[in-house]
Amino acid sequence: MSPDPYQPCPCGSGKKYKFCCKSSRRYEPPKRPAAAREDDAFGPESGVEANPAPIPGPLLLGGMRPAEAMVAYARPRLDAANGSEEKLKEAMALAMACWNLAVTPDEERDARYESMRSQFNMDPETFAAFRSRTLEPLVRRHHEMFPEMRKRAGRAFRPGADTDS
Repeated sequence: MSPDPYQPCPCGSGKKYKFCCKSSRRYEPPKRPAAAREDDAFGPESGVEANPAPIPGPLLLGGMRPAEAMVAYARPRLDAANGSEEKLKEAMALAMACWNLAVTPDEERDARYESMRSQFNMDPETFAAFRSRTLEPLVRRHHEMFPEMRKRAGRAFRPGADTDS
């Protein structure tokens, strides 16, 4: 598909396409394989690939893409929401918070729990029950589902840390 004749020429000259490359046919749009055009739900001009390349190994979590892994991790809480939109949002938010707790190094996790307690505005006894009944089981679930993340937890993006251990 050629550009609109009255739009700026794609060659970058600043002239309208009609008065620049159209007559000389200097500008040729990039060719795409027929298979890509047929499958492309976003249209041939979108620049979005219909079938993107698979995610490389390090980004896979338990063989799943990150969003799939998060949903699988949160599944028990999502199922308990019984389809209520508000409860689904709460379940997902809680799962994300516990995911972050799970990848926090052990020595820093208690400080995170205390921060959560103050954010939830709970007294220590109520939060202790919530922690043992809800938060810690989700953290354990993460450790069981994604043991490779536990091995890496605390080592990523730490300037000056020994990464060879």
